[in-house]
Amino acid sequence: FEEEKKIPLAFSSRWCSYSSGPVLAIAKAHARKATVVTHEMPNPESKNRVLIPNICKTFNIAYINTFDMLREMAAKFVYDNSRNKQNA
Repeated sequence: FEEEKKIPLAFSSRWCSYSSGPVLAIAKAHARKATVVTHEMPNPESKNRVLIPNICKTFNIAYINTFDMLREMAAKFVYDNSRNKQNA
């Protein structure tokens, strides 16, 4: 059994008619049974733009908020101050 993959998506949430990046990333996540990671929040009432979570819900594709993914992975951001001490 393959472990579930999380694919971070880095692109603008404002879609242009010529931008296929988000669509391809969501399609790839669907094909690989992976989870889409996005900053966007679902909003079924959105009329001005298509939101990634809305697409994921429509096509039954797993998605997660970026911050929830970082918590789930127990990510730690550590500042290494030793480089500054060497240059002093």
